[in-house]
This record gives sequence, C-alpha cells and structure tokens, in this order.
Amino acid sequence: MIASILAVDENGCIWKNNWLCWAIKRDLKFFSEKTKDSVVIMWKNTYLSLPKKFRPLPNRINIVLTNNNFSQDNVLVANSIQQALKKASWYGKDIFFIWWKSVYEKSLDFVDKVFLTKVLWKFDCDVCLSEEFFKKLNDKFFISKQSEVYEENWLRFRFLEYNKAVKK
Repeated sequence: MIASILAVDENGCIWKNNWLCWAIKRDLKFFSEKTKDSVVIMWKNTYLSLPKKFRPLPNRINIVLTNNNFSQDNVLVANSIQQALKKASWYGKDIFFIWWKSVYEKSLDFVDKVFLTKVLWKFDCDVCLSEEFFKKLNDKFFISKQSEVYEENWLRFRFLEYNKAVKK
C-alpha cells in the first residue's frame, strides 16, 4: 500500500509557523498506529521540525526528500518522489507520505489510499492544501470509511479513508 496520511481543518489547512495548528491525542495515536513498521516519506523541513528525540521517527524507515546535500544517521535521502518510492519498495512495507503540503500534492498521483483526519474547525493557518489537491482527491478517490465525529477537549474531528477509484 502507498498512502498519504494527514489532518486538515475545514479550510484544508495544516500548518502555522511549521507546526500543526492543533494537538489531538487520538489523531497522533492514529498516525502512530497506522505508520508503525512502515516507510515514511517526508520533506527535509518536516524532518528537521520534529523534536530531536523523535528523529528519525521510531519503528519506521524514514526517507527524507531534499534537493540539497543532507545526511543523517538512520535516514535515507531521495531527491524526488519517484526515487523515494524506489528506495521504499526495497523494504516490502506499507509506504506513507507525511506532513507537508508539497509532498501531499505531488504524491497524490502515486497513492492508493488517503487517510485524512478532518478537524471540524477553521484555524488561522499559513499553509493550506490547494483547491486542485481536493479536486483531484474527490475526482480520483472515494470515501471508503468514515468514522463518527469524536471530540477531544473542545475540538471535534473525524477520520476519513479514501481509496483510489478503479478505472474501467
């Protein structure tokens, strides 16, 4: 399986100042359980934004996308999504694109599934996914699973699973 896993607010936004605009323990647990023992592909800035104690993400093969020279112990480096997917395929594990707008938008043509946490609130974010991303998501994928609405502290959210539509 090749998938993207992300959380967005009602405006399709994900970040402010290089941080998620919310902290939902249930969503973080969902992310951790889904991606455990898999390959995760992320942008270099995402990797560097992780707290040092979580670099590289434990119990996962970490691949960092970058156009620059970058070297880190226990991390594979790739300069394109295609190269990252080729390296990820060596391991025979599920592959997840994680945590950055351009990675989500560029990888949508390569994924079979999208795991999306929809936060039912509009945040003041500075990074939002494009309308084109959501148009492509809705045109080429269908919602195969949808959870009930959960609430944690004051935030309401739900989990959605999209599968790529099969062409006939």
